[in-house]
Amino acid sequence: VEVQHFAAAIRHNPFIKAIEQGGIIPTSCFYIFVNVLATLPALEDVTLEGYARRDPLKASTMITMHMQVLLQSRSLRCLTFYLCCITREIVQNPALALKNNGSTLTCLRFVKCDFLDEGPGLKDIANALRTNTSLTHFQYEALPDSTEYAFIEEMQQVLRDNTTLTDLDLCFLRDHGNGNGHGVPQIIAALGDNTTLKNCTFQMEEFEDPPLFNAMRAAPERNSTLERLTLHSLTVRHEDDDADGVSNIGNGGLTRLRETAPFLRIITSVPLYT
Repeated sequence: VEVQHFAAAIRHNPFIKAIEQGGIIPTSCFYIFVNVLATLPALEDVTLEGYARRDPLKASTMITMHMQVLLQSRSLRCLTFYLCCITREIVQNPALALKNNGSTLTCLRFVKCDFLDEGPGLKDIANALRTNTSLTHFQYEALPDSTEYAFIEEMQQVLRDNTTLTDLDLCFLRDHGNGNGHGVPQIIAALGDNTTLKNCTFQMEEFEDPPLFNAMRAAPERNSTLERLTLHSLTVRHEDDDADGVSNIGNGGLTRLRETAPFLRIITSVPLYT
């Protein structure tokens, strides 16, 4: 009832430019919320927030239809999914809109989202980014226990094919399980073939030491557009590591990183952690 009253109050409002939805909207009412967003002619920024695991955002015909209409809005510029528990069917809408360049979105964010089907939904998004020509900002921040090997593999090609992204933010990516620890350095290596990115933030864990430094040495030499590269939480594997096989990059790693890429500004006052 509250969702219906809210929808009736704002429907066709010509002045609303941004909406941040907090709290949990029941799945049965979500299509009403999405439907009213599609009627706002000046809406530029939407944040969908707070879908818990106990009430995942599952696709239905109504939700899919209204989400598609929303993404076709000529005013919408930024779409953020925050703390959402979502399925592949839901991300297929933005993925298709991006792939077919049927949207005016310039910013897409997935922040602390739980993809119920693991890799396929994320891979669809990454695949769409390869040919999209509208998006300039993309952010993905994974949950602590997630594995995105297929997504990491696809993002390597995105960096080589995409011609519009200027800002990329990838946090807490892991390629353990099916991965070999080389996926993350390969993403950094792909920066050498990119021609548009200006700002990159990588917050990643569990990768091999030598491939990282090889990538850091080669990629910036070939890249002519990157202005800022931020690395957080570098966790590497060494042959002489402890039983867990993983260690923080530590002071020795920072020394090697300085030697490998002397142009980097490394802030040592900020605590490093694994």
